[in-house]
Amino acid sequence: MCISYSLRGIAEVWKHMEKGLVKDLLLENQEEIVSVVFAISSPVRFKILALLFERPFSFNDLIKRTFVQKTTLSNHLRILMSRNLIRKIKHGMYGITRKGTIYLGYTFDVYNNTRGAGKDIKEAEKRKRISGMFFE
Repeated sequence: MCISYSLRGIAEVWKHMEKGLVKDLLLENQEEIVSVVFAISSPVRFKILALLFERPFSFNDLIKRTFVQKTTLSNHLRILMSRNLIRKIKHGMYGITRKGTIYLGYTFDVYNNTRGAGKDIKEAEKRKRISGMFFE
């Protein structure tokens, strides 16, 4: 499954939106947004989403791959299902939903596009300091 998301496309839309409107939309939907962020903030739940992105898995296969107890896995699956990020396909089989795929895709895109951001800022500050030495 190949899904393409573009932060540049999102950034273009946001450029043209009034900051107050963006803030209002975020605040109006903050409970839902925070609940989804909470759901994917657990390393185990994030791993479950990533595994299900590839293909559906059975409950037993997820136990083997997450190394958690049955009750713990059940609780994690319940949280992910309550946020509509995964679904039960049939008895004991789980798959990722469209919403789960979108959140996982955007999470990867944000990570991929920002992982060097701190380094870029430090490099820019360093260049500015060095160039300042020549123009003093």
